Amino acid sequence: MSTKRFITLCALLLPIICVGQNISIKLDCQMSLSKLNRQGVTKETFNENIEIFQNGTYLEITFSSGKLSSLHTNKFREVISVTNLSTKDKWSINRIFENDGLKMTTTVNIDRNNGLISFTENGEYGTYSERVESQGSCKKIDTTKRLF
Repeated sequence: MSTKRFITLCALLLPIICVGQNISIKLDCQMSLSKLNRQGVTKETFNENIEIFQNGTYLEITFSSGKLSSLHTNKFREVISVTNLSTKDKWSINRIFENDGLKMTTTVNIDRNNGLISFTENGEYGTYSERVESQGSCKKIDTTKRLF
């Protein structure tokens, strides 16, 4: 095979090979949080570490602090619907969860260009309801550089 043909073949196959690659990114985010329920409104600011894993249409967004619900696009019994609205410029998941009278709708959006994140979660259990809203700004944690 000639060099020219080999290069042409590689150029055609590279996009096909790259489609199946995993994306794994860690983010450090400065967040503001607001909770609204019958006791009133509480607000706080905090630091959040987020891990994002994507493989094809599967997307997982994990929040480390425990203040926000982690999400993934796998559907299981209690999940009424889960929608991956991600594009090349953003990660976005919308999930509706229902179990024993508890219904929670959770949405997270992360803009990959400017690092802005928004999180909303509406929970209802009988007459009790709570709304959680959080916004912030994230930067990528460079895992190739070691401090120690």
